[in-house]
Amino acid sequence: MPITWRRKTAEDGLLPYSVDEYHGVVTSQLPVGHITLEHPDPSECVGDIYGSTSAVGHDHKEPSSTLRTADVRGTTLKLLLKRHQLSKTMYSLSILALGVFAPLLASAADCTREFLKTSADSLVAAQTAGDPSLLKPVAEGLAYHENFAAATFKSGILATPLKIDHSRHSLDTTQCATYTELISAKGSKPYVLGTQMYFKDGAVSKIDTLISTTGDWLFNATGTLNWASKEDWGTIAEGKRDSRAVIQAAADAYCDIFSDKTVKVPWGYPCARLEGGSYTGNGGPNDKCDVGIPSGVSLVDRRYVIDETVGAVSVFLSFSGIPDSHEFRVENGKLRFVHTITVMSAKGNGKGKARRMVRGLASMP
Repeated sequence: MPITWRRKTAEDGLLPYSVDEYHGVVTSQLPVGHITLEHPDPSECVGDIYGSTSAVGHDHKEPSSTLRTADVRGTTLKLLLKRHQLSKTMYSLSILALGVFAPLLASAADCTREFLKTSADSLVAAQTAGDPSLLKPVAEGLAYHENFAAATFKSGILATPLKIDHSRHSLDTTQCATYTELISAKGSKPYVLGTQMYFKDGAVSKIDTLISTTGDWLFNATGTLNWASKEDWGTIAEGKRDSRAVIQAAADAYCDIFSDKTVKVPWGYPCARLEGGSYTGNGGPNDKCDVGIPSGVSLVDRRYVIDETVGAVSVFLSFSGIPDSHEFRVENGKLRFVHTITVMSAKGNGKGKARRMVRGLASMP
């Protein structure tokens, strides 16, 4: 049975006890601060955790009540368990404590790839029809933003029907979130959209959409469609997938190098960046994406959606105050593809020369 370990203290009234080593495999994920383990003896429900795992990114030299990490499923942890004989009363209390986490376990179990894909597909249907009511399920009190500003369905892009020429989803079952890339190149007005959706209690509770169109940074929907449709963002074999930590670290290194040129970025070769409609390669083995990166620019306020099955991470961020999206495909720990959306036309951002210099008119070769 799943056991959530908590730190044992003297207040438990169970001292003295002995120390044994235990190896467990993380089999499911609770919110940050909790890990669920399979343990052969359900009577042992308390103990200090000492862990060392690359997925966590650091070692626990001292006892800890939790392992703080985004996702360590499938990772083997080495635990030093301070064992003891539980009294019947204490056993009952431990089971009661576990019961508190049952709704969290149920919620995590409900957030499947199938559920997320169905909802993300409904976003595409809603955008195609210009009918926000087709997006399902939506929570009461939904927080909806366009280009990082509060908006409404009635006046927003979702109420405008678009011919969708390309769509692709990333499904994050750990956070219960999705990212969708939409390209509309052949309609009356071209758009490239990026949407992050976050779910709570089985419904969409937050939506952030970036809307780029004519006049935005290097915008060319036809070029975006051409290159995006040629790239392979397919499922990666399970044994070759990178962990969430590795995928996010690769994205962070790329974003950090804009302000710190000493950062080591895991460049892949080949690697190609699709920036607006401009491409740093030609689809060949010599493509590079370590070119045309400006200096002295801070990429902050990052929000991530990660899908390990396809090695993808969507990062919404502020590019020195400009609404921006950087999405990455990571293979074998290396960057393979980079897609960017930068909304120069967002309210308050302007389209002037100064803003374009900030975005990196350090021209692309």
